Amino acid sequence: MTLFDTDVFVEILIGNSRFVKRASEIPRDQQGVTIVTVEEVLR
Repeated sequence: MTLFDTDVFVEILIGNSRFVKRASEIPRDQQGVTIVTVEEVLR
């Protein structure tokens, strides 16, 4: 399981190609974020 911290997750959300490429190499069922990251992004 790979957990993305808030900074990395935001880079993926805004479409930073370097981060998106790396994340795409990890199977989707092995990706995740913590509830803390969810709360920080939703603020």
